Amino acid sequence: MALKQEVEKLARHGPGTEELKRTETALYAMLIMGQETPDARVMRLGRYALDQRTAPPLEELKDQLGAVTVQNVRDTASRLADWEHIAWAEAGPIDHATKEHEND
Repeated sequence: MALKQEVEKLARHGPGTEELKRTETALYAMLIMGQETPDARVMRLGRYALDQRTAPPLEELKDQLGAVTVQNVRDTASRLADWEHIAWAEAGPIDHATKEHEND
């Protein structure tokens, strides 16, 4: 299963520093582009309001993205790779899903 292998690979090695920087840039670009319309800005503010939080300025989010380290990614992937405590669901033919996970 590709997802399991990728999470385990990230837990062992983490992403490369260039990959981490590209991801940071891409996520920040998505944040900026997601603010292009009034509807998008209101939706963002509404999501925070539902959690009774104040939406941080985009510059603060950029700083938070920039603070993520390779070790942070490895630690998070290690927690996610704790397959004994993960609930898994798949969509598709039942016989295919059952056979694929018999040995997990």
